[in-house]
Amino acid sequence: MRTLRHVAALLAGLALVGLVTSDHALAQADKKTVKIGMLQMLTGDLARYGIPLRDAGVYAVEELNAAGGINGRKVELLTEDVGSTPQGSVQAALKLIQRDRVDALMQGGTSGHTLATIPIADEHKIVMANMSTAENITQQGSKWTFRVARVPNSVLDRKFAQYVVKEMKLQRVALLYGNDEMGRDAATIFAKALEAQGLKPVAVEQVQVGDPDVSAQVTRVKATNPQAIFVQGHSNEATKIIRTIRQLMPGNVTILGFDQMTTSKFIEESGGAANLEGMVYRTGILGEQSPDKDLQAFVAKWKAKYPNSDTLLPMIQYAGMQVMFEAIRLAGNNLSREGIRDAFYKVQNFKTILGPVSVQPDGETVNVVHIMKLVNGKGEIVRENY
Repeated sequence: MRTLRHVAALLAGLALVGLVTSDHALAQADKKTVKIGMLQMLTGDLARYGIPLRDAGVYAVEELNAAGGINGRKVELLTEDVGSTPQGSVQAALKLIQRDRVDALMQGGTSGHTLATIPIADEHKIVMANMSTAENITQQGSKWTFRVARVPNSVLDRKFAQYVVKEMKLQRVALLYGNDEMGRDAATIFAKALEAQGLKPVAVEQVQVGDPDVSAQVTRVKATNPQAIFVQGHSNEATKIIRTIRQLMPGNVTILGFDQMTTSKFIEESGGAANLEGMVYRTGILGEQSPDKDLQAFVAKWKAKYPNSDTLLPMIQYAGMQVMFEAIRLAGNNLSREGIRDAFYKVQNFKTILGPVSVQPDGETVNVVHIMKLVNGKGEIVRENY
């Protein structure tokens, strides 16, 4: 009798679990909208990046909803300002998760913002897609963080160092970088990659964030007589470095840079196109040089809507939103946070405007490298898929 009562209780418990599970699944299936929380730099020094990224996210959602949404559901985009500090991203993420109960996060901040927010995503078991570039973002062991539509510095700068040594055949290379998470990460990787190719940098100098005068660092670099200078860091520091190099080192020293140095605002703050003429840079996207019809259609529509905006950051954000939308589509009726997370790993060979994306077990997606050169203010392809 006791055994029978035990079995009956067990069956009742299983039925209750099944009922709860079924109710939860039905609740997910009945969702009318999917909420995406966007973390974006809208105030402070980094707003120059965050505002066009936000605009592209809004544009992607409006376009999607006008076409019917995802599996018949509309997408709601809720944006929180993270400011210019990593702690701002933590606070903004908690608001979106706890107050707004979003289904997934789209991180538009820097690598520092992303790294600070990974523990929050893990604790609350919510997907955080991001377009940051620091190598260690996907080395934290997180199963909830995905780098979408961007190539990490680890891939870009190792390949770039190989190109500088083997193809450009440079023998005297200096490094000058802003002491922020992006600058440190890229400079460290690039220096180690040069040495792996048998070339030790003739100088390595850093500029503190907010330093108004970088002439001392440039003067020390000048004394080593470099053929080229690898410049990294956020705009405030990198543009000062460029201006000071051209003031104190007139001549044929080549700037080795990165794709965001080709935006009109960066060029303007660097003292004009002449100061960046001939810059060789690495990138994970061909940008407007791409022949892809979908990308060209996006560029045309974007320029019509925002005629004074550069297209580099918007196209990266748009491609990232495409990956997020595809994961939500693949999740089907299982729109729990775990369901969306599991669906991200199902995104394989998915075409975005920047090319195909396949999500790897560590959360990486893209690893192509292109070498470009700035000529008359425009990027020209030097080597595709290097």
